[in-house]
Amino acid sequence: MLACASWVLGHWRSRSSSGWRRHGLLALWLVGLPLLYSASGVTAYSRYLLLWTPLVLASGLAAAWHLAGSRRRAVLAAVVLLTAAQNLWATGWVLGPASQEYSRSMQRVNVELGRWLGENTAPDAIVAVENIGAIGYYSGREILDMNGLITPAVIPYKKQGQVERYLEEHPPDYVIKISPRPDPWSTAGPDLKLELLQVLSYEKMFITQTGPLYYSLYRVRGDADAEELVVR
Repeated sequence: MLACASWVLGHWRSRSSSGWRRHGLLALWLVGLPLLYSASGVTAYSRYLLLWTPLVLASGLAAAWHLAGSRRRAVLAAVVLLTAAQNLWATGWVLGPASQEYSRSMQRVNVELGRWLGENTAPDAIVAVENIGAIGYYSGREILDMNGLITPAVIPYKKQGQVERYLEEHPPDYVIKISPRPDPWSTAGPDLKLELLQVLSYEKMFITQTGPLYYSLYRVRGDADAEELVVR
């Protein structure tokens, strides 16, 4: 965001209308992509912005170069050194440990759930889930995306905080609910007959996450006794 601010400040100081026209598409992309996610109601995970980040950094460096004037070499050296120091600190003490824990949880939870679904469900089963990637890939099942990214019909319900109503109107065969507590729908949830199959704990889905999140796998079915809660 500092890079974006530097880019805007650089063009404002230049008072160059041609500069704004020349870089209008870049500005539209930098501002428009986050706004698009926000307006659509889709929760934007950091990986969704990978196509955005390089342009933010490039525009920030270009603005710093423009603003530095005759001190460009000194400014560029300072920017490179500060960026390197920041990245080393973040990687070694913040991002690195969190990313390693995230990767372990991804294999232990998402990948294993996807494989379990692929081995234990009908080929035409529909699975509703919020974090779709690995589960959809390894299960090979049709995915109902409760985040709305690949199931846009969910988005109007999501904006109103009524995703559960969508599930009631379009019931899947299985649902994976992510929550700070295990089996969150044991007391309140969609008006469906749910059988709890598994609960898996996930560490460091977010960098600031202090405790585990829980993936609760439910089967949507008729009358049946819920199976014993399994926490791994």
